Amino acid sequence: RDTDRSRGLGDVYKRQVYLQPKYNPQNDTLTGAEALIRWFYKGGDILSPKYFVPQFETDGTIDIIDRYVLRQVCKKFKEWKELGYPLYPISCNLSRHQISRPDLIYILCDIVDEYGVDHSLIDFEITESADFADVQYLIKVLKDLKAEGFKISMDDFGTGYSSMALLKDMPLDIIKIDKSFIDGIATGEPNNKDMLMTQDILAMSRHLGIRSLAEGVETFEQKEYLREWGCHYIQGYYYSKPIPITGYEYLLKKIMLGQS
Repeated sequence: RDTDRSRGLGDVYKRQVYLQPKYNPQNDTLTGAEALIRWFYKGGDILSPKYFVPQFETDGTIDIIDRYVLRQVCKKFKEWKELGYPLYPISCNLSRHQISRPDLIYILCDIVDEYGVDHSLIDFEITESADFADVQYLIKVLKDLKAEGFKISMDDFGTGYSSMALLKDMPLDIIKIDKSFIDGIATGEPNNKDMLMTQDILAMSRHLGIRSLAEGVETFEQKEYLREWGCHYIQGYYYSKPIPITGYEYLLKKIMLGQS
C-alpha cells in the first residue's frame, strides 16, 4: 500500500477527490468525468493546485497522490456497480514521474483489479506539455497500458511543442483541447485564430480516429460551436464545475431512475 509522504500536509489540510463531469454536446448526456484532487484548509477553503502540485512533482509525492486518486475512483466504481448505477469512464492523471517507473503497469493493474474494475472504465491522462526525456519509452508505456485495456488521453493538447510529431505514434483514445483555445471561441470576432485552430484540431483528430474533448467550456455559444464542429465531449463550467463524489453519484442515480 502507498504511504502518505506529503511532508505533513495531512496534518494541516484535508484531501478529497472531486469529479468534473464530461458531456456529449450533441444530446447533453453524461459520458464520464475527470478525477481531481482537492486540498482543504482546516477552515474549509480550497488550496489552489498551483501551491501544492509543483512541490509534489519536485519531490515525487505526485506519484502517491495520483495512485491515491486512482484507488478512490476504483472504490467508487465497485460501490456503484453493486448499487446498479450506470458506469462511465473516469480519467485519472498519470504523472511523468510514474511513467518512468519500470513496474508501473503492474502497480496500476494491481490497484484496478483489487476492486474488480473493468480496465476500459479507467482513462489515464498524460499532459502534452510535460517534458518526457525518452519519448520512445513513453510510447512503449502507453502501448502497454492500451494492451491492458485502459484508455489513454492527452491533456492540454496544443500547449506543447511535440504534438504533431508524436500524435501519429501515440495510441491515444482522446485529445483534450486546451482551454486557452476554447476561451477564444464566441468572443464576437468570427473565425479568429483560436476558432480556426480548434476546428483544425478537431478535423485532425477525426482523420486519425481519435475522439476529441474540449476543456474549459463556459458558455452556451462555445458549446454550440463545438457541437457544430463535431467535438465528441465537453468538460467545463457550462455543464458542471468539479463536484464532490456525492454530487456525481446523484447524477448517476438520476440516470438509473430514468430522470432527466
